Amino acid sequence: MAFPKNHPRFLPTLTHIVFPTENEPKAAMAQQVEKNSIAGLDESKVQAIIQTIMPTFSARLREIAQSTLDEKMRHLEIEMQAQVEAMVRSAVIGCETPLNS
Repeated sequence: MAFPKNHPRFLPTLTHIVFPTENEPKAAMAQQVEKNSIAGLDESKVQAIIQTIMPTFSARLREIAQSTLDEKMRHLEIEMQAQVEAMVRSAVIGCETPLNS
């Protein structure tokens, strides 16, 4: 099977994450503000509630992120310790084995 010479440098996968551009959140917010005004919502009340909620939301998000990072670090530490132990054992065995001369 012949492969093309000019193959793509990046092949998208199902796990590829697409980050929105800076304008997309602003456009989405503008659409929501428009919907709110049509529905008769007071935008200043909505913004006041959001400003009240965001510090708690941000703190909770930081807690979740830190907890996730701590758990991942524990798993990595255990895995690395096992790898180091295996390498040291291999090195010690190699040092104790007499050379075939």
